[in-house]
Amino acid sequence: MKILLIHNEYARYSGEEAAFYSLCDALRRKGQTVRTFVRSSADIPHSWAHRSQAFFTGIWSRAVAAELAKELDDFQPDVVHIQNLYPLISPSIIPVVARSSAALVMGCHNYRLFCPTGLMLRNSRPCSQCATAGEYRCIAHNCMGSVGRSLGYALRNRVARPLLLKHVDQFNVLSSFQATRFTEWGVPKERLAVVPNFVSLPESGNRSVPAGSGTYVGFLGRVSPEKGIGVLLNAARMCPDIPFRIAGHMIAMPAADQGVPGNVRFIGELTPSEVPGFLAGARFSVAPSIWYEAFGLVAVEAMLAARPVIASEIGAFADIVEHNKTGVLVRPGDAAQLAAEIKRLWAAPQLCTDLGEAAKEQATVRYAEPTVYGQVLTSYEAACKRKGLQPPSR
Repeated sequence: MKILLIHNEYARYSGEEAAFYSLCDALRRKGQTVRTFVRSSADIPHSWAHRSQAFFTGIWSRAVAAELAKELDDFQPDVVHIQNLYPLISPSIIPVVARSSAALVMGCHNYRLFCPTGLMLRNSRPCSQCATAGEYRCIAHNCMGSVGRSLGYALRNRVARPLLLKHVDQFNVLSSFQATRFTEWGVPKERLAVVPNFVSLPESGNRSVPAGSGTYVGFLGRVSPEKGIGVLLNAARMCPDIPFRIAGHMIAMPAADQGVPGNVRFIGELTPSEVPGFLAGARFSVAPSIWYEAFGLVAVEAMLAARPVIASEIGAFADIVEHNKTGVLVRPGDAAQLAAEIKRLWAAPQLCTDLGEAAKEQATVRYAEPTVYGQVLTSYEAACKRKGLQPPSR
């Protein structure tokens, strides 16, 4: 099968980049013919003129559409798989792909199809107004904190949503929670497939250490409001004798480490090779998000490292974490309940080890490469059939 994978990288390496390149690598290892069409937001110069240009290219880019048309003519793919369009690729490529002979798959790693910010979050609470009432709500609520940016995000969504709903043959979402929401918001069930990310951990760090031997509570992920950092810090204040380690970049909350309780330490962003060692040192992991997590990569990484997870019962975490079997689910935003569960698990090392082993077993089955690879190919075959094509041989 010939597959063209399209992605606009973010300015900083993220879970979406990890998922995109893991998919590329897995497809190539399995003998598929893969090309990539990639742009990077890191290439946008930090000047007003170039940022303004990105505003317009996010809505429509004739130049990129012409480049993709040449790539399609040269490669003649069976499937085009899009992950992220913004801000340098844009919805302009959708009609170009639709006119080609390729089936079109859209990987939905967030909620940007329906929400200009991609988070479905406003004033620290889930919000679906743009999905149900239209993108102009992003402008009315100034969701980006700047009228100009809110306008740009709303406009590009207003252009993209109808094109994607019309021309995409298959939408791949990451969880059943996401699939339910997308169906409610207008995507036909027959054009939806739940395909989780490929997840792997580098073989470094002492991953054989039982969870109960861990010496701190670990948080892994970006330090930003939607990840529940405020909730976590409040819970840590209620657990003064328990050490916490928070790993992740702090661009969204540069002052998050100021005025924190003495049992909390921010250790900054980790490289992929440092993640296993961090998880090996933790007794368990916490994921106190307050937004509709589309997947919850950090929870799966912890589970594969045999660490139980205390997670908010919101979004995909309710699909990933089985309450009191592979971890614990708590009410989102409830620092007192989070603190109570942290104290309970911290005081029960053997329970942490048992939950961690069950978590590893479950995650290994659900997110093993053969399992996810089969789901990816099945989604490609469904897209080809919907396009009226005979699916190529696997």
